[in-house]
Amino acid sequence: MIALLIIMGAGCSSKSTFDSLSNSQSSNKTSVNAANTTEDNTSDDVDPEDLVVKDIDVSINRPVKISKDGTAEFVVTVKNTADYERELVSIDIDQPFLDGVMVTQTIPETSEEYYMEELDQYIFWFNETIPANSSIDVAFSVQGISIGDFSGALDVCVDGAAACVYKSIRMIVE
Repeated sequence: MIALLIIMGAGCSSKSTFDSLSNSQSSNKTSVNAANTTEDNTSDDVDPEDLVVKDIDVSINRPVKISKDGTAEFVVTVKNTADYERELVSIDIDQPFLDGVMVTQTIPETSEEYYMEELDQYIFWFNETIPANSSIDVAFSVQGISIGDFSGALDVCVDGAAACVYKSIRMIVE
C-alpha cells in the first residue's frame, strides 16, 4: 500500500496516515513514532534508519489567530545543515487545517498544487534547491474562510516525495 501511494504521486503522508498504514501492514513492520517519516517504495520492509530525515530542520512562524476574511502569512523555514545541497520538493498540508484558511499565494511560487484525496492533504510542489548550510523561507499567504480552531500536519518533503519532516500547524479563525 505504501508503494501505491508513491506511485500515485503522493507527497508524503502525515504522521497519522503513515502510522495507520504501518499498523495495517503485516506484523513484521516497524512501528513509526518518530516525528520525521519516509516511505519505502522498493520493499514492504521499513528500515528504521530510513524514517529520519537527517540534516534538515524545519520551523514555522505563524500567527495564532486570524479574523474571518482577514489575511495573514505563515513562513516555513527549511534549514539544510548538511555540507551538500538538498532539494525542497514539496510542502504538504492536511485538509482539516485548510478548512479554516485558504492559501492565496506562496513565495516562492509553486510549480504545481493539487489535492491528494487518499491522504486528505493539499500538495504544494516547489522543487527549490537549498544550498549546503543554508535555509529557504517559504511564505504562505492565507485568508480566513471559516470560524473555528483548525489544525493538521504540515509535511516538508526533501530530496524526493517520500522523505518528509512532520510538523503540526494550528490557527484560530475568529
